[in-house]
Amino acid sequence: VLVNGSDPQMRWSSVAPANFYGAQAATRRLLDAGHRKILHFTQESRPTIAERRRGFEAAIEGVKGAKGMVIDSRDVPRPEFTERLLRGEYDVSALFLWNDVIAVHVLEAVVSAGLGARYSMIGFDDLPIASLATPRLSTVHVDREAIGVGAIRLLRQQMDGERGVQQLEIGVKQVEGETVHPK
Repeated sequence: VLVNGSDPQMRWSSVAPANFYGAQAATRRLLDAGHRKILHFTQESRPTIAERRRGFEAAIEGVKGAKGMVIDSRDVPRPEFTERLLRGEYDVSALFLWNDVIAVHVLEAVVSAGLGARYSMIGFDDLPIASLATPRLSTVHVDREAIGVGAIRLLRQQMDGERGVQQLEIGVKQVEGETVHPK
């Protein structure tokens, strides 16, 4: 059983957070705050993270006049991305970042440069670092305990003879934070 992952070839059962729907809801939150130019900084090295991009794109497509930009950290590493953002090279007012660690790095740079009010941002995972950031990072909460319980459930089912590959998705929820500002 893959934990916090998925197998696109469906050889292994898996349990993961609702990456697509979490990303879609996070992006909608930025759209609801009035942002129409939103950047998604990602790294699509895993299928689960690719689902976050799909959720971002679905939310953007659902709002007339909204424009989404996607930058992959394999093409533009985080330090370079942050420098470009601080120089104003991206014509956006909001950021959806693929995880909280990256989001906090970007947030700290933006706040240190005095640009905290210029960009709204949301991370993903609700790691402890998100609550320690100043201001508190808005993020998407992943219930890691529920993922563990789901993995045990799938393992038990396999031990009881279940042979079908199952992909279990655990719901996520928004964490308000202080980094989403009305446009």
